[in-house]
Amino acid sequence: MSATVVGLERDEFERRLPELVEVYLAAYRGLERYAYTGRGRVAAYLHWLWRGDPGGLFVALHDGRAVGFAACHAQWGEQAGVPVAELHELAVAPSAQGSGVGSALLRAVLAYGREQGALEIGLAVGRDNLRARRFYERHGFVYGEQQGEWLRMRRELAGHE
Repeated sequence: MSATVVGLERDEFERRLPELVEVYLAAYRGLERYAYTGRGRVAAYLHWLWRGDPGGLFVALHDGRAVGFAACHAQWGEQAGVPVAELHELAVAPSAQGSGVGSALLRAVLAYGREQGALEIGLAVGRDNLRARRFYERHGFVYGEQQGEWLRMRRELAGHE
């Protein structure tokens, strides 16, 4: 499946919000303990992601429809004096999983983080979300500490594609 990864201006984000909510809910089917549930809560979460860093939200489109999205905050903080971005979400519709959509979204996030001056990017992944863990491992993320049901992962951004 070929998909185009784009950023969204506010009007386009609002127009596509129902699609993004459906992608999120479908992507977390079977993994609900790691997800927001209910369309209203998911929509509020997506608004929080967009408001926090509008340039850090990317959507994968196939035939004009959203099939995945990723959201990061490029200026999330510092760790040991190093500017750190945070990947908060990467969700791909089941019909598009395994097709390269997730990798394309992640590449967009990594490039954005670098452009914004982050030297590292972190994320939290559900301990039992083995598919996501393998995905991030393949893309150069390494494990950090465990926080309850969540595992922290990180990756350097400088010098990486």
